[in-house]
Amino acid sequence: MAASLSALLPYFPPVDFAMGYGSAVFQQSGHNDSTSMIDLVLAVEDPLAWHTEQLQRHPEHYSGIKHLGPEAIVYVQENFGAGCYYNTLVPVPGSSQLSTFPPCVQRLPTFSCLVKYGVVKTSTLCHELTEWPTLYLSGRMHKPVNIITSTPAIDAAASTNLTNALHLAILGLPETFTEEQLFMVLLKFAITKIAGISYWGDFRMVFGENPKKVRNIVHGSLDKFKQLYQPQIDTSPFVCRLHGSNLQSDMSPEARNAMLLGLPHNITSRLSEKSRLKVTQTPHGKKLLKFAVSAVVGQYSRTQSLKGIATAGGIKTLVYVWQKLSRTYLGK
Repeated sequence: MAASLSALLPYFPPVDFAMGYGSAVFQQSGHNDSTSMIDLVLAVEDPLAWHTEQLQRHPEHYSGIKHLGPEAIVYVQENFGAGCYYNTLVPVPGSSQLSTFPPCVQRLPTFSCLVKYGVVKTSTLCHELTEWPTLYLSGRMHKPVNIITSTPAIDAAASTNLTNALHLAILGLPETFTEEQLFMVLLKFAITKIAGISYWGDFRMVFGENPKKVRNIVHGSLDKFKQLYQPQIDTSPFVCRLHGSNLQSDMSPEARNAMLLGLPHNITSRLSEKSRLKVTQTPHGKKLLKFAVSAVVGQYSRTQSLKGIATAGGIKTLVYVWQKLSRTYLGK
């Protein structure tokens, strides 16, 4: 898949990092990916230079904001939402069946696939992966993604992101658990581990997203989850493998406190000293962690979603919502 996704890179100016994600890249159980867009994130050193060149190459990718120039695009990218600017419903030339789309879209020129791509500054991505200021792109990378190209600095930041996700999940699990439990929803409290950390409080789960999405992600990519987190599980001093897929965590207050204090400051700063003690010493502490994560996710998923509406334009937004609702409620 990485090889096929790399064929898309010539449509863009040079990037430091590129990844593909979502249902068109990784199969989700109960989901037909034939109508899904390919989701990409591109990290670039100089967003102004990048958007300037892309506007010259493909002005049709942008909504009406392009008339304000690349400076305005970069301003919106870096000052609203999660630091990522998306262009959506971008057709890659070729041929395709459009029968699943609204009539207005069926009249568009034919294409081989649709792409949604987000552009983020490289330094912003590294900060996001290590400090979790928004849990937007870092949350994306808690799940399996297809890395097309990267740099050593981003690889190191991504590894830190996974370690923090693993330890956050362990703090909300019992002493012994299975790998699947690690990657799935704990139904009793509706708290999702790893795959759903970024969905706690996510605005998109209220409207337009499949409410079973987290479960579908894990069921469709369980082997990829295991492969993704194997290095973190093997090297973490706070978890060990018992046999097969069964794991055991260190439940001592000292270990739990070390895991908690090792989490990004943007999470721990939202917990009072009393709350931190509850997280490390009582079974109810996971609720406090959930609230802390939800506060971050809820704030930025809303602003990023609203920014997406503004940057996509009216018609593309309606088409995008149509796709989401069709897959969620009509099973298309």
